[in-house]
Amino acid sequence: MTIYPVRDRSGQLMVGIAFTAVGGLFAVGGVLVALGIVGSGGGAGRWVGALLLCVVGSFAVVVGWGQGWRMPYALRVGDDGVLYVLRPLRTTRVPIGAIRTIDKVTAKVGVEEADARELRIRHAEGTISVSYFAEVERFIADVCSRNPLIAVRGGWDAKVSGSRLRRS
Repeated sequence: MTIYPVRDRSGQLMVGIAFTAVGGLFAVGGVLVALGIVGSGGGAGRWVGALLLCVVGSFAVVVGWGQGWRMPYALRVGDDGVLYVLRPLRTTRVPIGAIRTIDKVTAKVGVEEADARELRIRHAEGTISVSYFAEVERFIADVCSRNPLIAVRGGWDAKVSGSRLRRS
């Protein structure tokens, strides 16, 4: 069994908790302002403020949920022929024989300083997105050695990634 760490689990949980909690407070605050329970005054200003609070809060909840709870913190390739995708709230089990492709893609939206490279592991029941990690090439070789039918597609530009990886 081989474990490939993708990101720091404690940092991931902190981001998830912070964004989800603050976003939830903003969204609830927007609803309370819209209902007139909080704040004074009336008219269009109240509705614009309430809408703004709800939109900002909802965006923060979506970012917190995606980054903190849904993104894997590690991938474990088991000796039993199963890929275990470890997330804070659950572990997804994917038989390596069910993996069809591994796509090397560049994220279209993200933080400017963050690495935009991602893996998309497409299998019989869906797709798993994984942020770039240091041992990605070793992970791909390990999984492909267990299932030679996996197609590895795409590549990363050295300009985008800032690393020595070249397009394949």
